[in-house]
Parts: sequence; C-alpha cells; structure tokens
Amino acid sequence: MDNACFIDLFESYLKVEKRSSPHTVLAYKTDLLQFCAHLSILNPSKLVIDITRADLRSWLVALTKEGLSSYSINRKIASLRAFYLFFKKKGNVISNPVLEIKSLKNKKKVAYIFSGKSVAIMSRSI
Repeated sequence: MDNACFIDLFESYLKVEKRSSPHTVLAYKTDLLQFCAHLSILNPSKLVIDITRADLRSWLVALTKEGLSSYSINRKIASLRAFYLFFKKKGNVISNPVLEIKSLKNKKKVAYIFSGKSVAIMSRSI
C-alpha cells in the first residue's frame, strides 16, 4: 500500500463510519496530503504510517515558517491525531508519534472595554 491508499481508507472511515461533514473530510484529507508532500521531500519511500516524531517536528517547523497561524497548525495536528488513532485501532501502527506532539498555544484575543461615555457617543451617532 502507498500513502494515497492510507489516506483513502481514512477518508472512507470519516465519511461512512464517523459521518463527518464534507468540510471536515476535505480539511483532514488536505492536511494529510500536505503532510505526505512534506514527507516525500524528506524521504520519498517513507510511508505515512511509519513516521517519527522528528518527521512531525520538521513539518510543524515548516508550517510555522510559512506563516500559518497556531489555529491552523493545531487543526493539522488534530487531523494527524485522528489519522493515527484510526490506524492504531486497525492495527496498522504500533505507536502513535502524534501523541508526543503538543498543540501550539493560541494567542489570546484582547477584549475591548468601552466606557459609558464612549457607548453614549456611539449610540447617538447611529
């Protein structure tokens, strides 16, 4: 089996067994294809189910250098976690290297607090 077959099996699982939304299926598949593309640069013969923690860290560094937000990177990590959990349950993988990877911290959004005077001025201008 090649990487495309593993991704297709996981895609079928998401659609049929988990009944995930089409958007989720597409997002997870896209994330996995992007990871496989990165993996093929590192080692063209490596299967996606045989990756190491170092392979994952390399991809996360590349994503960070591309300027992806921590929210996007965390979703990609979640995609890989779901992929490996599926294949661990099926018995295709012995260990799950994604479990060793922690999600990135998301930046906190600043809450804006308006004074009563500001609210009054804004309400008059409407």
